[in-house]
Amino acid sequence: MPWIPVASFSADPQVARYGPEGFSEIDITGCVAANHRIISQLLLAREEVRMTGHGTDLTIRLPGQRQPSSRTHPDLLPDRPICPGVPTPALTVSGTLRTDPVPVVKHRELNGARADRFRAAAEIAEKIRKSGPLRLRIEGNRFADGSGPFADGIRATGAPEYRGAVTEVAIGTGVLSADRVDWSLNCLLDAGAAGVRLGVGNGLTGRHFDSISPGARLDTL
Repeated sequence: MPWIPVASFSADPQVARYGPEGFSEIDITGCVAANHRIISQLLLAREEVRMTGHGTDLTIRLPGQRQPSSRTHPDLLPDRPICPGVPTPALTVSGTLRTDPVPVVKHRELNGARADRFRAAAEIAEKIRKSGPLRLRIEGNRFADGSGPFADGIRATGAPEYRGAVTEVAIGTGVLSADRVDWSLNCLLDAGAAGVRLGVGNGLTGRHFDSISPGARLDTL
C-alpha cells in the first residue's frame, strides 16, 4: 500500500519533496480497493498462493491463522488506523524472482557506523540496476542463488546476521508510472510503487534491500 512517513528518511531536500509529490499522483481510492481485493484473496486462500509474471514464479505457503491489518477503506477514521501488511510470521517463500529495480533504504533512526555504510549499499544497488535484471532463487525463506557478483556485497552491507533470509514479502498497490519512480532515492514511497517485492536486511538495524518484480502479481484464486 502507499505508506509515507511523517518525516522523510533522508534530510536531502530533493528526497524529502519526492515522497509527498509522488504520493499526490497516486490514485488512493484505487490503491485501497486493490488492498481490499488482495487481502480477501489471502484470507480465502487455503495453504498457499502464487505470485507470477514478468519472469517471476513464487509460491507463498501461508499459516493457518491470518490477521488482516492493511488499509481497506479510503477515509481516515479513528476506528480504522493505518497499518501496513498482513502479519504472517509462519509463511514460507520459495521459487524465482526476476528483479529489475533494487532500491536500498535505511531509516532515519539509524546512526553511527552502520549508517555510514549506507553509501556502499546504495552503490551496490546502483550497479545491480545498471547490470540488468537478476533472476533470484529463493528456497525456504532464503535467497539461495542469483545475486551473482553482488551476493557478498549485499550480505556485508545489509544485515549479515540474517544470513540472506527473506525479511519481507509484499505486493505494491501504490502504483506510480515507471518514468516517475526514482529507485536511487532513500524513500519509502518506492517500496509500494508496483509489483511484488522481497526484502533482505533490516532498515532499522542496517540497510534493507528490496528486490522488486514490477510485472508480477498475486494469482487469482
